[in-house]
Amino acid sequence: MNRDRAASEALIKRVEHEGFNAILLTVDAVVPGKRELDQRSKGDLSGLSHSKSPTNAGLGIAHAISGYQEPDICWDDILWIQKLTKLPLVIKGIQCIEDAVKAFEYDVQGIIISNYGGRSLDFAPAPMTILYELYQQRPDIITNKEVYIDGGVTRGTDVLKALCLGARGGGLSRAFLYGNSVWGEAGARRVVQNKFLCFVCIYFI
Repeated sequence: MNRDRAASEALIKRVEHEGFNAILLTVDAVVPGKRELDQRSKGDLSGLSHSKSPTNAGLGIAHAISGYQEPDICWDDILWIQKLTKLPLVIKGIQCIEDAVKAFEYDVQGIIISNYGGRSLDFAPAPMTILYELYQQRPDIITNKEVYIDGGVTRGTDVLKALCLGARGGGLSRAFLYGNSVWGEAGARRVVQNKFLCFVCIYFI
């Protein structure tokens, strides 16, 4: 969510105009972690304003990436988005059963259990752990709602575990980044092939 609500509203309207099928609201990294490597990386983006900080010190990539984010996002922001669009709304960043229940009380169409890959808080619970607890304590949500996981899915066996616990699917973003970084499109395709092959082998075992 952008600090500038007008910018967020414009983005939502653009999403509708471009024909996207849903809106994903990320809530698992509202406040950025202290990424020291990013802070030391002094990127220079051509075409943008080069205004300086009050201390005349470079703010680094970390500020450029997350400086626009709204740190005070709350549940009522879901209602604000729903007033702007009829597109399905999915909340990414659910980290406990209570939040999963509350999200669906706000009539969202799906949730993604995620801890942002552990990059903001390295002691956050693993998505698979939360999914297991949800499966045990609220099977009605697992059965009747759209639940996904993101993070910790590194092999096809992880996908199978998630499906067995009732998830509709799992995110593989980091694996795609690795494959694409090394071999481009061919690397990304290879990631899919490896995950699928592993999943099929374990499924039939």
